[in-house]
Amino acid sequence: MESAARAFTPQMSVLDVVAACRETETVFARYSEWVGRCLCCEALFDTLEQVAESHGFDLAVLIADLEAAASTVGR
Repeated sequence: MESAARAFTPQMSVLDVVAACRETETVFARYSEWVGRCLCCEALFDTLEQVAESHGFDLAVLIADLEAAASTVGR
């Protein structure tokens, strides 16, 4: 199976990202450990931009991490 390139945008919600690619849950779990609460539970409807801003994450790094996780699909 060939992996499709994913393009996540700052305006996408956490739900949008996870629905598009379940493998991104591992990224959100890692970021959740850093903030001490479940982002998929508490920020499910927030945009990536809102999540990054409210928790002090670098938005570009968050998106790169999500895209890296998505790129492993089908490998």
